[in-house]
Formats: sequence, C-alpha cells, structure tokens
Amino acid sequence: ASRFSGVANAHKPIIDAAPAAVESLACSSRAVVAAGAGCVAAIIKSQGVRSVGILPAAVPKLLETANAAAVSLADAKTAAAKAAAELAETEDEAAAGARDDEGAVLVASLKAVDTLMETLAQFVSPYLPDMLRLLLSPALVPPIGGDGDDTETPEDALDKESSAFQAAQSAAALRTIVAKRVPHRLLLKPLAEAYDACLASGGAGGAAAARSALGMAATAASTEPPAPSHRGALVTLLLRALDVRREPPAGKCPAAAIDEVEGAAVSAFVTFSLQLTETSFVPVFTQVVEWAKARAADAPAARTRLGALFRLASSLADALRAVFVPLAAPLLDLAAAALDPVSDPAPSKKKKKKSATGAAVDPAAIVAELDTWRMRTHALSCLRRLFVHDGGETLLDAGRFNQLHPLVTRMLRANPPSIDADGDEPPEAAEGAHMAPGGLASECVACVAAMIASAPDDALWKPAHRGVLLATREGSARSRLVALAALSAVVDKLREEYLALLPEAIPFLSELFEDPDEAVEGAARAFTGRLTELSGEDLKSLMLGPER
Repeated sequence: ASRFSGVANAHKPIIDAAPAAVESLACSSRAVVAAGAGCVAAIIKSQGVRSVGILPAAVPKLLETANAAAVSLADAKTAAAKAAAELAETEDEAAAGARDDEGAVLVASLKAVDTLMETLAQFVSPYLPDMLRLLLSPALVPPIGGDGDDTETPEDALDKESSAFQAAQSAAALRTIVAKRVPHRLLLKPLAEAYDACLASGGAGGAAAARSALGMAATAASTEPPAPSHRGALVTLLLRALDVRREPPAGKCPAAAIDEVEGAAVSAFVTFSLQLTETSFVPVFTQVVEWAKARAADAPAARTRLGALFRLASSLADALRAVFVPLAAPLLDLAAAALDPVSDPAPSKKKKKKSATGAAVDPAAIVAELDTWRMRTHALSCLRRLFVHDGGETLLDAGRFNQLHPLVTRMLRANPPSIDADGDEPPEAAEGAHMAPGGLASECVACVAAMIASAPDDALWKPAHRGVLLATREGSARSRLVALAALSAVVDKLREEYLALLPEAIPFLSELFEDPDEAVEGAARAFTGRLTELSGEDLKSLMLGPER
C-alpha cells in the first residue's frame, strides 16, 4: 500500500486487500493483530478518500480491538502495581510479556487512529464514542497525583521505551488532535457521554479518565470559541464536572482524585471563558452563580457547590483580573454567607466508626466539616483576589467592609478538622503546618491584609485591626500564631501607615511576650522587632517594662 500509493491503477487491489487486514485484527497472535492495524493504517493513508468505503468495516473492528487491548493493559498494570505493593522482587515474566504485547497492539492501533484523523477526520463522527472510550482508557491517561499533561505512569517511569509508555504518549497526542479537529457540534455530546462513562468506571482510574476528558473540553474551547448554539452543551458538561463532589466516581475514590477532577473542570471553564467576549461571558457566569445557589436549602449540596464556585471565581480573577471584579459583586454576599457562623456544621450526635486515632466519629459529620473547611478556604481565596484586583475602587464601601471584616477575622480562630475523609490527620492540622500554602489560615492571613489595604477609608482600619488583635488572645496556640502572621501581613501592606494602629497593638503584643507557647512568644518577639525597626523606637523595652 505504501510503495504503490502513487500508481494510478493500484488503488483497486490495495482496497481489495483491506478485508484481509481487518480480519487479521481477530487473530489470536498479538503480533499479527498489531501488524493488521498497521496495514489498515497504511491503506487509509495511501488511498485517502478512496478508502472511505472500508471505514464502516475497518474502524469499528480496529477500535474494538484497541479497547480490548486497553482493558487488558489496565488489568496488567493493576496486577503489576499490586505486586509492587506486596514487595515482590520481580514481576512475573509472562505478565510482563502480556503487558508488552498489549502495548504493542495499542501503539499500532493508535497510529491507525492518528492516520484516520490526519486523512479522513471529516468521516470519524460515527466512531467518536468508541474512539473517546479508547483515548480515555485508564491505561492511557496520566494517573492521579501526576501532572495532567504527563503521560508517564509509575510502572513505566524507568522504561520510557516500553510499548505501554509509547501508547500513553500516542493517546495524549490524539486527545489533543481529536479535540482540535472535530467540530463542537459533533464532539460535545459524545464527550459528555464519555465523561459519564469515566465516572461510572469508578475509582482513581475513572477520575483520571474524567480529568483527561475535561482536558479535551478545554482544548476544544481554546481552539475555537463555541458557537452560541453549542455553548450551552459545554457549560452543562462543565457544571456537572464542578459538581463532582456530589456525584463522584463510582466505588471507592480517593479525595485527591475528586479534587483533581474539580480542578480540571475549573481549568477548562477558565479556558472557555477566555474565548468569550464580556457580553457573552456575563450570562455564562450568572448561570454558574445561579447553579451554586440552586441548592441553598440543602446544606451539604450548598457547601460543595459554593466551594466549587469560589474555586472557579479565584481562577477567573487570576485570569481576568480587574475585568472580572465588576462582575463578581454577587460573590460577596455568598462569601459572607459561607463565612457566617450560621453555616457551621451542626454538632453530630452519631458515632459510627473509629478514626486512625481510635476516636469514634460520625462519617457524615466528617464530610460536613471537611466541606465547610474547603468552602471557606476557597471563599477567602476568592475574596483576597477580588480585593487585590479591585484596589478599593468598586466592591468595598463602608457598609460592605463592616459586613465582611468580622467574618474574615473570625476565620483566624478556626481550627482545622481533626481527621480527613480517609481517617488521617489533615496536613494543616500537623504541628507547625498552620501556614501551609493554600490552606485556610494562609488564605485568611492574606485576605485580611488585602481587605484592610483596600478599605475605602482609613478610619475602617481600626475595627478590622482590632478583630485581628483579639485573635491573639485565643486559647489555641495555632490561632495566636495565625493572628500574628496576619498582623505581619498587614504591616507588609501598610508599611509606615501601620504606625497609626501601633498604640492599640502594644498591650496585646506585650501579653504574648509571656505566652506559655514558645513558638508564639518567639513569633511575637520577631514581629515586635520588625515594628521597632519600622518605628525607630525600642518597643521591646516598652513592652517588657522597667522591671525587666
């Protein structure tokens, strides 16, 4: 087929050979199957549109063969991972050979699909469901915990020449090609169905596949702005993905996997939003806000949806900056509601299982506590970005400032959940990890500083500043450390202007000089040293008193 592709009278015998190539895809020998897939690819490439007639027979059989190989490879990889977890010295030679054989079939099949997309992309729509099932197979997508654009899997990390690794690379390239070349009117419906199938397959593998499906949606949106008639289908898909905490992958799925799917939905939504004009973006964002508010009467659903909304709004604020701020006014009331004590989870009266520490806990109460913590973390992150990009020009007036500052400074006193969804200690709860990047405390500290710096009137600084100072008298050493970090962040923002607030701070800082917690005392002394340098006065002597 390749050698005689340019010969005028060769097309008929070449096309006549196609059924034999297709039949070979059912052979028991994996080497013959791989060769058959390569033969089909060569015929399509050499004959172009003349090979359209063989597609109804060749493409379904090719995709069926490739999907079966992907399932076998996924099973082999799972077995290999289990053997590694059990500290097996070496993988069984037969199992390793099976992995390599299935990988070889996949490499050949994916090359054939690539040839089909390159040569006859306009004819692939009938085969998109099976094609997407192949490209989103757990065996061919990056694992949870890895970079979404990286095709390397743990078992292939040491052997980048393996056929399984090459197949994953080919699938990654094809996902981009399909998303770019197939029109939205043909792609979005089967992509949404493929996303549902990924969730139905369950576990971390299903979540990884769903994340890759959302990556395809982002690529499609970035290639060409969706026409108004198809915009609704894309928004619907992304909203369902943002709701993944309410409709997670089937079976047991790690919390980190669900978080990655939500993150992929946020990333895809931002990519899509950047293609819209302001006139087109406003109704789309309004739809998202209404979607988040639609479950207000259902507290668990409201927490997860508001958390997703605030996470999305944070990313949109980073991408659109000052352009986004005037459109974000509805978020302020939602953020205030999320931070309000009224939204605190109700105390649990049930005790159904034990945590890793042996304490009896209620699973529903754990979920409510974690969802509330996540929602508030994202709410503070969103508010911080809005304050920074607004600069006190649009969003904050005196009334709004007075509404928000007690709620924001209250979060300085918040203590993290005692256990996470897996029954382990959350990273923020570890000793010395109170300012973990991206955690609630670090976001609250930055939000307090940005809010005070954006206040429309300097007279508003004092009540917010006092809210921070009061947090230094909390019983929890963690809260006192977070409050000191907030004071330091405020000084970073205001510089010499903070000196007007200094007299009120001195009594609070002097108390911390004798704090029973060494870390708090050390942080108080370090902060006072900064203030001494800023003011030019010996504040430490003043706080210690003449007897010292």
